[in-house]
Amino acid sequence: MARGFVPRDGAFVAALTPPERVVIAQLAGDVIELLAGEDEEVLEPADGPETLTAMLDAINRPVRRPTDPALMLLLPDATDDPDLADEFRRFTEDELRHRKVRRVLDLANRMLACDPEGDADEQRDLVVERDEAVELAAAMTDLRLVLASRLGIDDDAKAENLYEELMAPEAAQDRATPEPVEDPDVPDGEALRRFIGAAFTLLGALQESLTDCLIEGLPAKPQSQSPSNR
Repeated sequence: MARGFVPRDGAFVAALTPPERVVIAQLAGDVIELLAGEDEEVLEPADGPETLTAMLDAINRPVRRPTDPALMLLLPDATDDPDLADEFRRFTEDELRHRKVRRVLDLANRMLACDPEGDADEQRDLVVERDEAVELAAAMTDLRLVLASRLGIDDDAKAENLYEELMAPEAAQDRATPEPVEDPDVPDGEALRRFIGAAFTLLGALQESLTDCLIEGLPAKPQSQSPSNR
């Protein structure tokens, strides 16, 4: 099982096996496809002088509120007012999609930076510099939001039930290391649910440990001083 992030030499280091890395990279690819939809330009954001043109094109596009519940978690409405939400989405969604695709793609590339065909039980270090950690944690959050939607998890109680389900004796093999899904069109079933649940739990452990590292690195809050009598 993966080892969570710990501080080391000014950076944060976790350890994952090749199968764990492949699973996360595969899920990252699925989320990128979800964010891109049918718009391939999302995968190739414009730079330089073309940026303004791309932004204006995005503003002039018809508003398409996501119908997929998972995508709605990634691109939520900014307000409960439908008209205001659509207007805000028209001006901001394109840039938000690009930003999320970039950071999820970075996560996938980090996972595939080592030989995926190596020893399946050998943990390989994943090194994240301090100034990269926030974006990487956000990418993990996006993956977990999609997995939570697919699993029907929308509160802490359901997440705890999933954890207990994965810890059941009959799930012992599945909880060790989630295996990559060979066919993404495999119908939902108990094995697939356990695979997604194991990936959800793995990403949660990594995200939590990375967030803890960031919090521990924050400067200590100055203690309030008592008023002087002098």
